[in-house]
Amino acid sequence: MSKEAVLVTVINDGYLPLAYNWLCNTKHMGIQHQVLVIATNQEAKEKLLSVSSDIKVVVLTVDKNLQKDQDFGHVGYIRLLVHRTELLLALLENRIETFLFEFDFLWLQNPLSLFKSYSGKYDMLFEQSSDKHSMVTNSVNGGFFYMFPTNTTVKLLQELYSRMLKLADRIKTWPPEKKISQGENDQVYLNDLVSKRYSGLKALILPHTVFPDGKWYSLPESERKSWKPYVIHNNWIIGNGNKIARAKEWGHWFLNNGSEIKCNFEAIRNINSV
Repeated sequence: MSKEAVLVTVINDGYLPLAYNWLCNTKHMGIQHQVLVIATNQEAKEKLLSVSSDIKVVVLTVDKNLQKDQDFGHVGYIRLLVHRTELLLALLENRIETFLFEFDFLWLQNPLSLFKSYSGKYDMLFEQSSDKHSMVTNSVNGGFFYMFPTNTTVKLLQELYSRMLKLADRIKTWPPEKKISQGENDQVYLNDLVSKRYSGLKALILPHTVFPDGKWYSLPESERKSWKPYVIHNNWIIGNGNKIARAKEWGHWFLNNGSEIKCNFEAIRNINSV
Protein backbone atom coordinates (compact mmCIF):
# COMPACT_ATOMS: atom_id res chain seq x y z
CA MET A 1 0.00 0.00 0.00
CA SER A 2 1.30 3.45 -0.89
CA LYS A 3 2.51 5.41 2.14
CA GLU A 4 1.54 8.75 0.66
CA ALA A 5 -1.90 9.58 -0.64
CA VAL A 6 -2.47 10.90 -4.14
CA LEU A 7 -4.40 14.17 -4.28
CA VAL A 8 -6.55 14.14 -7.41
CA THR A 9 -8.46 16.87 -9.19
CA VAL A 10 -9.78 17.48 -12.69
CA ILE A 11 -9.53 20.93 -14.20
CA ASN A 12 -10.59 22.74 -17.35
CA ASP A 13 -9.70 26.24 -18.53
CA GLY A 14 -12.40 27.99 -16.50
CA TYR A 15 -10.79 26.83 -13.24
CA LEU A 16 -7.18 27.79 -14.00
CA PRO A 17 -7.04 31.03 -11.95
CA LEU A 18 -8.40 29.17 -8.90
CA ALA A 19 -5.80 26.45 -9.50
CA TYR A 20 -2.94 28.97 -9.59
CA ASN A 21 -4.24 30.51 -6.37
CA TRP A 22 -4.39 27.15 -4.58
CA LEU A 23 -0.89 26.26 -5.74
CA CYS A 24 0.40 29.52 -4.24
CA ASN A 25 -1.69 28.96 -1.09
CA THR A 26 -0.18 25.51 -0.44
CA LYS A 27 3.34 26.12 -1.77
CA HIS A 28 4.89 25.90 1.72
CA MET A 29 2.91 22.83 2.88
CA GLY A 30 5.12 20.16 1.29
CA ILE A 31 2.27 18.33 -0.42
CA GLN A 32 2.45 19.37 -4.06
CA HIS A 33 4.54 16.35 -5.10
CA GLN A 34 1.46 14.27 -4.18
CA VAL A 35 -0.89 16.23 -6.46
CA LEU A 36 -2.19 14.70 -9.69
CA VAL A 37 -4.09 17.13 -11.91
CA ILE A 38 -6.09 15.92 -14.88
CA ALA A 39 -6.11 18.79 -17.37
CA THR A 40 -8.10 19.03 -20.59
CA ASN A 41 -5.37 20.47 -22.84
CA GLN A 42 -1.60 20.82 -23.13
CA GLU A 43 -1.60 24.60 -22.63
CA ALA A 44 -3.28 24.22 -19.23
CA LYS A 45 -0.65 21.64 -18.26
CA GLU A 46 2.21 23.98 -19.13
CA LYS A 47 0.65 26.89 -17.22
CA LEU A 48 0.10 24.77 -14.11
CA LEU A 49 3.66 23.44 -14.18
CA SER A 50 4.96 27.01 -14.47
CA VAL A 51 3.44 27.70 -11.04
CA SER A 52 4.53 24.40 -9.47
CA SER A 53 7.02 21.99 -11.01
CA ASP A 54 6.30 19.53 -8.18
CA ILE A 55 2.80 18.54 -9.27
CA LYS A 56 1.99 15.86 -11.85
CA VAL A 57 -0.30 16.86 -14.71
CA VAL A 58 -1.86 14.45 -17.17
CA VAL A 59 -3.72 15.70 -20.25
CA LEU A 60 -7.07 14.06 -20.89
CA THR A 61 -8.05 14.11 -24.55
CA VAL A 62 -11.59 15.47 -24.63
CA ASP A 63 -13.88 17.34 -26.99
CA LYS A 64 -13.09 21.09 -27.20
CA ASN A 65 -16.44 21.86 -25.59
CA LEU A 66 -15.26 20.16 -22.39
CA GLN A 67 -12.11 22.30 -22.19
CA LYS A 68 -14.16 25.37 -21.28
CA ASP A 69 -15.80 26.15 -17.95
CA GLN A 70 -18.53 23.59 -17.22
CA ASP A 71 -21.68 24.29 -15.24
CA PHE A 72 -22.69 21.90 -12.47
CA GLY A 73 -25.44 19.52 -13.55
CA HIS A 74 -24.96 20.02 -17.29
CA VAL A 75 -24.05 17.33 -19.81
CA GLY A 76 -20.45 18.52 -20.30
CA TYR A 77 -19.86 18.53 -16.55
CA ILE A 78 -21.14 14.96 -16.22
CA ARG A 79 -18.87 13.76 -19.04
CA LEU A 80 -15.82 15.16 -17.26
CA LEU A 81 -16.88 13.53 -14.01
CA VAL A 82 -17.15 10.12 -15.63
CA HIS A 83 -13.42 10.37 -16.43
CA ARG A 84 -12.71 11.54 -12.89
CA THR A 85 -14.59 8.63 -11.32
CA GLU A 86 -12.78 6.16 -13.57
CA LEU A 87 -9.42 7.51 -12.40
CA LEU A 88 -10.38 7.39 -8.71
CA LEU A 89 -11.46 3.78 -9.08
CA ALA A 90 -8.19 2.85 -10.82
CA LEU A 91 -6.14 4.35 -7.98
CA LEU A 92 -8.17 2.54 -5.33
CA GLU A 93 -7.94 -0.77 -7.18
CA ASN A 94 -4.17 -0.30 -7.04
CA ARG A 95 -4.47 0.13 -3.26
CA ILE A 96 -3.50 3.80 -3.23
CA GLU A 97 -4.98 6.18 -0.65
CA THR A 98 -6.74 8.84 -2.68
CA PHE A 99 -7.94 12.32 -1.81
CA LEU A 100 -10.33 13.95 -4.26
CA PHE A 101 -10.21 17.73 -3.91
CA GLU A 102 -11.03 20.86 -5.87
CA PHE A 103 -9.18 24.14 -6.28
CA ASP A 104 -11.89 26.44 -4.90
CA PHE A 105 -10.69 25.93 -1.32
CA LEU A 106 -8.61 28.02 1.04
CA TRP A 107 -6.15 25.81 2.94
CA LEU A 108 -5.21 27.19 6.36
CA GLN A 109 -3.59 23.96 7.54
CA ASN A 110 -2.53 20.76 5.81
CA PRO A 111 -5.26 18.21 6.72
CA LEU A 112 -3.46 15.09 5.47
CA SER A 113 -2.05 14.04 8.86
CA LEU A 114 -5.52 14.34 10.36
CA PHE A 115 -6.98 12.23 7.56
CA LYS A 116 -4.32 9.55 7.96
CA SER A 117 -5.06 9.30 11.68
CA TYR A 118 -8.40 7.73 10.75
CA SER A 119 -6.75 4.82 8.91
CA GLY A 120 -8.24 1.50 10.02
CA LYS A 121 -11.27 3.23 11.56
CA TYR A 122 -13.08 4.48 8.45
CA ASP A 123 -13.27 3.75 4.73
CA MET A 124 -14.03 7.32 3.60
CA LEU A 125 -13.93 10.84 5.07
CA PHE A 126 -16.25 13.57 3.80
CA GLU A 127 -16.82 17.30 3.97
CA GLN A 128 -20.36 18.05 5.07
CA SER A 129 -22.53 19.76 2.45
CA SER A 130 -24.83 22.37 3.95
CA ASP A 131 -28.20 23.33 2.50
CA LYS A 132 -29.95 26.71 2.38
CA HIS A 133 -31.39 26.17 5.86
CA SER A 134 -28.47 24.75 7.85
CA MET A 135 -24.75 23.97 7.84
CA VAL A 136 -25.47 20.74 9.73
CA THR A 137 -26.85 18.14 7.33
CA ASN A 138 -26.45 14.49 6.43
CA SER A 139 -25.27 15.37 2.91
CA VAL A 140 -21.67 15.04 1.75
CA ASN A 141 -19.70 17.04 -0.79
CA GLY A 142 -19.00 15.07 -3.97
CA GLY A 143 -15.79 16.95 -4.75
CA PHE A 144 -13.85 16.70 -1.49
CA PHE A 145 -13.38 13.31 0.15
CA TYR A 146 -10.57 11.05 1.36
CA MET A 147 -10.58 7.34 0.55
CA PHE A 148 -8.72 4.50 2.17
CA PRO A 149 -8.32 1.66 -0.37
CA THR A 150 -10.43 -0.88 1.50
CA ASN A 151 -12.54 -3.50 -0.25
CA THR A 152 -15.62 -1.55 0.82
CA THR A 153 -14.38 1.70 -0.72
CA VAL A 154 -13.51 -0.10 -3.97
CA LYS A 155 -17.00 -1.63 -4.14
CA LEU A 156 -18.63 1.74 -3.56
CA LEU A 157 -16.56 3.42 -6.27
CA GLN A 158 -17.33 0.56 -8.67
CA GLU A 159 -21.04 1.13 -8.09
CA LEU A 160 -20.67 4.91 -8.45
CA TYR A 161 -18.75 4.47 -11.71
CA SER A 162 -21.39 2.04 -13.00
CA ARG A 163 -24.14 4.59 -12.33
CA MET A 164 -22.13 7.37 -13.98
CA LEU A 165 -21.52 5.23 -17.08
CA LYS A 166 -25.24 4.49 -17.37
CA LEU A 167 -26.04 8.19 -17.09
CA ALA A 168 -23.38 9.06 -19.69
CA ASP A 169 -24.88 6.50 -22.05
CA ARG A 170 -28.37 7.98 -21.64
CA ILE A 171 -27.14 11.49 -22.49
CA LYS A 172 -24.52 10.60 -25.11
CA THR A 173 -26.36 12.44 -27.91
CA TRP A 174 -27.14 15.53 -25.83
CA PRO A 175 -25.21 18.81 -26.31
CA PRO A 176 -22.72 19.70 -23.53
CA GLU A 177 -24.66 22.78 -22.42
CA LYS A 178 -27.94 20.91 -21.83
CA LYS A 179 -29.07 20.74 -18.19
CA ILE A 180 -29.72 17.35 -16.61
CA SER A 181 -32.36 16.47 -14.03
CA GLN A 182 -31.27 17.46 -10.50
CA GLY A 183 -31.66 13.85 -9.43
CA GLU A 184 -29.03 12.65 -11.91
CA ASN A 185 -25.44 13.50 -11.02
CA ASP A 186 -22.45 12.16 -9.11
CA GLN A 187 -23.35 14.10 -5.97
CA VAL A 188 -26.81 12.51 -5.78
CA TYR A 189 -25.46 9.03 -6.50
CA LEU A 190 -22.66 9.37 -3.95
CA ASN A 191 -25.00 10.64 -1.24
CA ASP A 192 -27.36 7.75 -1.90
CA LEU A 193 -24.54 5.22 -1.50
CA VAL A 194 -23.14 6.90 1.62
CA SER A 195 -26.54 7.27 3.31
CA LYS A 196 -27.25 3.58 2.74
CA ARG A 197 -23.75 2.68 4.00
CA TYR A 198 -23.24 0.72 0.80
CA SER A 199 -21.36 -2.56 1.29
CA GLY A 200 -21.00 -1.81 5.00
CA LEU A 201 -19.27 1.54 4.42
CA LYS A 202 -17.70 3.17 7.46
CA ALA A 203 -17.94 6.89 6.69
CA LEU A 204 -16.94 9.90 8.76
CA ILE A 205 -18.54 13.26 8.03
CA LEU A 206 -15.97 15.80 9.20
CA PRO A 207 -17.21 18.54 11.59
CA HIS A 208 -18.43 21.65 9.77
CA THR A 209 -16.54 23.86 12.23
CA VAL A 210 -13.27 22.31 11.04
CA PHE A 211 -14.15 21.83 7.35
CA PRO A 212 -16.71 24.57 6.63
CA ASP A 213 -18.18 25.37 3.25
CA GLY A 214 -18.94 28.80 1.79
CA LYS A 215 -21.56 29.56 4.45
CA TRP A 216 -18.54 30.39 6.67
CA TYR A 217 -18.19 33.72 4.86
CA SER A 218 -21.63 34.88 6.01
CA LEU A 219 -21.25 33.89 9.69
CA PRO A 220 -21.06 36.55 12.42
CA GLU A 221 -17.44 37.46 13.14
CA SER A 222 -17.61 36.09 16.69
CA GLU A 223 -18.67 32.68 15.39
CA ARG A 224 -16.02 32.63 12.65
CA LYS A 225 -13.32 33.47 15.21
CA SER A 226 -14.36 30.55 17.43
CA TRP A 227 -13.87 27.99 14.66
CA LYS A 228 -10.48 26.48 13.81
CA PRO A 229 -10.83 25.38 10.17
CA TYR A 230 -8.27 23.38 8.26
CA VAL A 231 -9.79 24.44 4.96
CA ILE A 232 -12.69 26.66 3.83
CA HIS A 233 -14.68 25.82 0.72
CA ASN A 234 -15.30 28.91 -1.41
CA ASN A 235 -18.72 27.78 -2.63
CA TRP A 236 -22.33 28.92 -2.14
CA ILE A 237 -21.59 31.57 -4.74
CA ILE A 238 -22.22 31.24 -8.47
CA GLY A 239 -19.44 31.62 -11.04
CA ASN A 240 -15.67 31.46 -10.80
CA GLY A 241 -15.41 35.23 -11.26
CA ASN A 242 -17.48 35.75 -8.12
CA LYS A 243 -15.40 33.18 -6.23
CA ILE A 244 -12.25 35.08 -7.17
CA ALA A 245 -13.79 38.41 -6.14
CA ARG A 246 -14.77 37.00 -2.74
CA ALA A 247 -11.31 35.49 -2.21
CA LYS A 248 -9.73 38.88 -2.95
CA GLU A 249 -12.16 40.68 -0.63
CA TRP A 250 -11.26 38.36 2.25
CA GLY A 251 -7.50 38.35 1.68
CA HIS A 252 -7.62 34.78 0.41
CA TRP A 253 -6.10 35.57 -2.98
CA PHE A 254 -2.41 34.75 -3.33
CA LEU A 255 -1.58 35.87 -6.87
CA ASN A 256 0.06 39.16 -7.76
CA ASN A 257 -1.83 41.51 -10.03
CA GLY A 258 -0.61 41.54 -13.62
CA SER A 259 -0.46 39.22 -16.60
CA GLU A 260 2.31 37.01 -15.20
CA ILE A 261 1.35 34.14 -12.88
CA LYS A 262 3.31 34.94 -9.72
CA CYS A 263 2.58 34.21 -6.06
CA ASN A 264 2.09 37.04 -3.58
CA PHE A 265 4.20 35.78 -0.70
CA GLU A 266 3.16 38.58 1.65
CA ALA A 267 -0.48 37.48 1.30
CA ILE A 268 0.58 33.87 1.91
CA ARG A 269 2.40 34.87 5.12
CA ASN A 270 -0.83 36.45 6.39
CA ILE A 271 -2.81 33.30 5.61
CA ASN A 272 -3.81 32.49 9.18
CA SER A 273 -5.46 35.84 9.85
CA VAL A 274 -8.95 34.67 8.92
